[in-house]
Amino acid sequence: MTHPFHSTLRELVLDAAARGRTLRPHGSGSKDFLAQQLAGAPLDMRGAQGVIAYEPSELYITAHAGTRVADIEALLAARDFVLGVTIMDGQGRVLRFGGQVMKNVAGFDVSRLIAGSFGTLGLILDVTLKVLPLPQAEQTRLLELDDAMALLRLREWGAQPLPISATCWHAGRLHVRLSGAQVALDAA
Repeated sequence: MTHPFHSTLRELVLDAAARGRTLRPHGSGSKDFLAQQLAGAPLDMRGAQGVIAYEPSELYITAHAGTRVADIEALLAARDFVLGVTIMDGQGRVLRFGGQVMKNVAGFDVSRLIAGSFGTLGLILDVTLKVLPLPQAEQTRLLELDDAMALLRLREWGAQPLPISATCWHAGRLHVRLSGAQVALDAA
């Protein structure tokens, strides 16, 4: 779906290309701390906001680039993964990478590369994310282990069907997060 703002973006991109200028796309600025200071004229992407498609049964959502992550999180209350992305390159061409289902995302994952590029590889027009419901239950367990024993335990647990969703070893302690059905957490 093309947003009316895309034609405005195209004009700005073509004008910048003709003048040899660089553009620095930005949204609400919530992730500015993650990137190095980028050069270029500011290009506000907030003109294109909103959800294009949301298919919970197919586990994806597509939103315009200017949509705030907080707005999507409020809609979903779920976790996400980039499946596809539509960008506009420096010559005003619209390019699509990835898809709307996991089986379309084989090979080199350009869409995730673009999503993490802070606009340096192209203007992100929209993004399709895989969505999963939040786990029914979560708990974090703390074990006092040295680094060698922690690695041994993690290797052992990796061979078992345990609902481990995250681990972290720091200063003699192994933190293990379990996520899933309460029954699975109780059995772990």
